[in-house]
Formats: sequence, C-alpha cells, structure tokens
Amino acid sequence: MGHCSFFIDMRMGKCLIAIRRVKRWKIDGPILIITPYSAFDGWQTELPKENETEAIELTGTREERKQKLISGLEDGRKWFMINVEGHRALPEITGISWSVVIADESRFLHNPRTDQSKFYINGFDTVPHKICLSGTPDYHNKLDFYQQLYFLDRRLLPYKNYWDFRAKAFHACGYDFIIKKSQLTILEKVMAKNCLFLRRKDVKLGRKKIYRRRLLSLPRKLRPIYKSLEDEYVLEGNPTEKTIYAVRAYTWMMRLCGGFLNEEYTWLGKVEEIKWLLKNELNNEQIVIGCRFKKEIDMLTELLNTDAELIKARISAVHVHGDLTRKKRRENLNAFRIGRYKILIAQHSIIAHGVDLKNATAIIHYSQPMGEEIRDQFDDRIITMSDEETVLIIDLLVKDTVDLDTRLSHIIHDGERGMFERTIKRRQANGIS
Repeated sequence: MGHCSFFIDMRMGKCLIAIRRVKRWKIDGPILIITPYSAFDGWQTELPKENETEAIELTGTREERKQKLISGLEDGRKWFMINVEGHRALPEITGISWSVVIADESRFLHNPRTDQSKFYINGFDTVPHKICLSGTPDYHNKLDFYQQLYFLDRRLLPYKNYWDFRAKAFHACGYDFIIKKSQLTILEKVMAKNCLFLRRKDVKLGRKKIYRRRLLSLPRKLRPIYKSLEDEYVLEGNPTEKTIYAVRAYTWMMRLCGGFLNEEYTWLGKVEEIKWLLKNELNNEQIVIGCRFKKEIDMLTELLNTDAELIKARISAVHVHGDLTRKKRRENLNAFRIGRYKILIAQHSIIAHGVDLKNATAIIHYSQPMGEEIRDQFDDRIITMSDEETVLIIDLLVKDTVDLDTRLSHIIHDGERGMFERTIKRRQANGIS
C-alpha cells in the first residue's frame, strides 16, 4: 500500500491542499475525485490555480459518463471527477488503474451497511494513493472514523471490521457508543500518523457566530390544519421506523410553517419578518437566506423582488436550488459574490459543500434542513479571514411546531427521535394523549 492521507480541515481550503499533496507525489496516472455535486465548482476553481487542467466531470446518462471516461483516458487527461452517487451509473470506475482516489466530504463512507460505502471501499482497495477530506469526520460519534480509515488502508486499525471495532472499542449506552479510554489512545495514534488537522485557530480563521431566534405564531385559521397533520405524524410515526405517512405529515407541517400548502400562499409571517429585517436591522448586510424547499425559494425570491420599498432601496435577491442547471447556479452565486445582489436565497443541500460565500455577513434560516450536519456546513460557508468581524445567524421559527423541534434537534444532537419525542410531550402537555 502506498501513501494515504486523511485531512480534517474544518473547510479550510482542503481542495487546494489535496492538489498540492498529489503534485508532491509526482503522480503520472489518472486521478479520481469522488465528491458531492455541490463541490464540483470548488474543485474546478482550485485546479487551475495550481496549473492543473480542469477535471473531466463524469456526469450525465450511463453512456455519457462511460464515453467521457474512455475519451478522457485515451486523451491522457489527468483529473476526473464523479458525484458520490455516480457509481450506480458507472460501476466501471473500479476497473481503471487509478493512481490516486480522493474522497471529498468522506463521511459518505462512514456507514458500513450502505452499498455506497461497500462499493468505494472494496472497489478501490488496491489504489496506491488515497486521500479522505472532511470537515466533519466524526459527527458526534467516533465510530464514524472506522470506515474512512479503512478506505485509506484496511491495516491502519487493529480490528477485523467495523463491528469488531464497535464491540471492542466502545461501551454501549442505550443508542449511543462511548469509546473506551485505552482504545481512544490507539485511534489517536493512528490519526496522528496519517491525518493532517487544520483548525480555524491554526490559520487565524474564526469569525464569531451570534445566534438569534425570531419566534412567530401560526395564524389561528391554520392551526386546525396543522393539528390534523400532527395527528397523522404521531399516529404513524415511530422514533426508529416511521411510515411513509409520517414522513409526508412531517414534510407538510414544515411546509405549512414556511407559509404555503397545496402550492398556495397560506400566510406570510416569515416573509414579512424578513422584509422588516432587510429594511431595518440588516439593511446594510450581505445576506444568505437558507430554505429547505424549492417552492419556498421561488416564493420568497418573487415576493422580495416585487416589494416596492426593497426595490427603492436597491435590495434584490437571486436564488439557487436543485432545479437550476449547474451553469445557472454558478452564474447566480457569482452575481451574489460580486455584490450585484444583496440577498442569496439558497437551498441548504445545494451550498452546504464546496461553496465559498465569504462576502456574506449574515444568515437567515427561513426553514430548517433535516440534518444538523447540513445545517452546520451551511453556516460555515461564510467563514472569512477575519477574527474581528462577527456573523449574525437568525432562525425564523414557529412556536409549538416541528419547525422549532427540528432546530432543537440540531442543537441537542438527538435527531429525528428527539423531534418525535418533543411532539409527543407537547401534545401531552396540552391534554392530548
């Protein structure tokens, strides 16, 4: 086995560092980058900075991906890039003699049960040089380290497999696993030898985050609708095994809290709150607004860009979400970066990885993403090279709803189980069994 590297960098330029590490190895053969779609632009921006050609993007239909791979190899191209889920359309990538494989945002490997993890770990076992890049390698659980280190070199840790690691190295505490002190020492030695840690304080990056909550009340006319959805959520839900009906009810509760139902505006409480902030407290800020649903983004963009007072104040918004082409998303992001627009309205999952929004000075969360990792990654997109400035992050939350419950689950780290249990407790407190 050749070189292996694992960078824990808290999103501090890991693409650039990886490219430089590969150049230091003087690699002659092809290099594969496995990364989320949202990080493609970041890599394509960094490669030319190091006098490297852009990566061939293995995207499209199965035949298109295959043709791009074959043509690129025949032309002697060096860098190739595929989205994390792309292995399903192009399983042939494991048959190529890659010189380097880079797993960006490598927590996609952490669960040994997934076909995705099995494919990449088994398929690239003989690749001589491998790199994992992650700002969140052990999101609240050191179990997450095992598969990522196993991807680098299965000999790094003295355990037969993930399950042996869990049984020998951890104490089981309900649904949690606490690593034993002696085993932590083993893990730390392996990490110290094979990993490069870059923390914000090491490079003097550390804008202070100030969190504020704006609590709103659901209008009286909508409460019966919300209650019927909550009834369905509770009856069909289970902290460990929810039905499709519970997922649907949860989704519609979140949409109702955002202000629309059945593709119509039902109330504009959050929209009016944002307008007030833009005209008053945040009128001189460059703002990113995070939304969960594409309909929210379209709705909010339209309402802000047609508001007479905002037009007069030359405050306008541009948006990015999953229905836009990558070219259009790139254009809109650049327009926001250069200050053509004061507001960027973005789907959390689209810009959580690999997007630089350092020109922003504030974040408003119109709605909450499902996972706390996406939320944290989103908030860190606007870190800048300044210790003096602060970042204001405002959450717009509806009282006594799953909107607030979801945010609390991010803070307390108890996920879907916590959201469900808080709903039950609230109903019991209100005399509903």
